[in-house]
Amino acid sequence: FPLLSHFLENVNIQEIFSSCYPSRDPKKMWKIAQMFRDYKFDQEIISHIPAWDVQRKHREGVLSHTLLFFISVTQDHRWKEAFSDKEKNLVLWMVLFHDIVKRGPPICKTRDPLHPFLSAAVTLESLIHMKVLSHCPEVDEVCEILRSSFSWLDHEIYGKVQIPDFSVLDHVHQLLDIILAGNEELKWIVLSVLHHQSVT
Repeated sequence: FPLLSHFLENVNIQEIFSSCYPSRDPKKMWKIAQMFRDYKFDQEIISHIPAWDVQRKHREGVLSHTLLFFISVTQDHRWKEAFSDKEKNLVLWMVLFHDIVKRGPPICKTRDPLHPFLSAAVTLESLIHMKVLSHCPEVDEVCEILRSSFSWLDHEIYGKVQIPDFSVLDHVHQLLDIILAGNEELKWIVLSVLHHQSVT
């Protein structure tokens, strides 16, 4: 993504973070999300990953979080000094996908515990759409499992919350081993998305 890459290489990190922290004012966070549109990152990404269009239209908080995640990672000294180009590429793809279908208020008033499962499914489908992964029957099976394996928790503050069913993970991992056989890079991306948030 040339536009996003150029931005990250030239970003004024002090200006960005002073505009939204420490207060995390929703109006300031909205400005961060608006940068995705002003710099046309959203159009660049959506041209390859259509699922990103949902975030662009409806989820300002998640959009701003993702851009801040990109900035935080690429400005860290360990990123600049210790990561190989290959490792950097893998991390950036993981950041791009990790919250791709995360729901925010008013749809979901919590951190959306189910979204790692849902985002992993969309990650697989997007990799196929981009023609870096071939479709096979196991893709349909694992995506159906990831989308349907949850229970409802009655939370005293947030009401009913969808909690992922971790009992399916052994089978999910077996299917991913088949789908991603011989491609450790894609496997790392998908597993990182799948496991990036703990329910606890």
